[in-house]
Amino acid sequence: MFKPLKLNKSKKAFDLPFSWVFSIIAGAFILFIAIYAATSIVKGGQQVGQAESAQKLLNYLNPAVNGITSSSKLTSIVFKRETRIAMSCSESSSKSPFFGRQTINFSEQTGFLSKWSQQSESVSRYNKYIFSNSLEEGKTFYLFVKPFYMGFKVDDLVFLNAQKYCFIEAPTNINQEIKDLELDNVNLSESVGKCSNSSIKVCFGTEFSGCNITVYGTCNSAYCKSEYDSGYIINQDETLNYIGSLIYAGIFSSPEIYECNVKRLAKKASELSQIYIEKIGIIKQSGCDSIIEPNLQIIKDTLDKTNSSLALSELMDIIADMDDKTRDTNMDCRVYTPNSEEVENA
Repeated sequence: MFKPLKLNKSKKAFDLPFSWVFSIIAGAFILFIAIYAATSIVKGGQQVGQAESAQKLLNYLNPAVNGITSSSKLTSIVFKRETRIAMSCSESSSKSPFFGRQTINFSEQTGFLSKWSQQSESVSRYNKYIFSNSLEEGKTFYLFVKPFYMGFKVDDLVFLNAQKYCFIEAPTNINQEIKDLELDNVNLSESVGKCSNSSIKVCFGTEFSGCNITVYGTCNSAYCKSEYDSGYIINQDETLNYIGSLIYAGIFSSPEIYECNVKRLAKKASELSQIYIEKIGIIKQSGCDSIIEPNLQIIKDTLDKTNSSLALSELMDIIADMDDKTRDTNMDCRVYTPNSEEVENA
């Protein structure tokens, strides 16, 4: 027969020396402080690392610091750890309700388990047009800059990515530009099969099997130097219309980043058109007669109604005609310098 265990009911059976109790409490408190301190140090280290990464990229985006200007060759940015850059774009913001902003967040792999840290505080840029995927990841990031013109220069476009690309059957002018810019992360190929498996395949003119992105050129007027002066890009099942250097923007960025930045650029180009229209009124007082005011007005009116990149291709002939008229105008009576002459004087 099982007998119940008899416990000693004496209070002395549960007594512990005070020194033991104190040691246990003190030890637990010290352990808590140590864990808290270690966690704070790790978090502090992550924040410092993210701040360093953010500042490193922002320095590259500042021409006064790094000397990167329009049509600069490829610049490689190497971080100490695997880094994620999250990019977002807004057409308006409280600080810049008309021209919008872009927001950048950073996170890094840390610790023995290589876990991703929490994203850093957002860094906003109101005067940059950065084209990238909404999330780029790697230790090495590639950056280059190209100007964007709509007759007059609108602004510089910044291209940022961490991936390898393979251009299949790109036209001669694109091939040459890739070489001139020294884009080491872009491989030129004659077929998809010759591209590395990990690269993003960009096909020109035809959608071959295995293409991730397809670029079509539709420029067919007398003003076109290449059919790829304007056209459209199929990227992530979205159709992105482009003119000029926006061809690279449509390739190297997510559709949502592309369309948002195009709308921001359209707003700036519209404002510049208005400034040039007003400038024409001023130079007329000095005896100058400009015939490009109707072109500028059409550009402004079209851009003011722009809801997507589709409107850009509609302006190609208007812009080219305006450039021709400007070249035929006396230097003292011009309201802007055409793209080709800026390149020659660069």
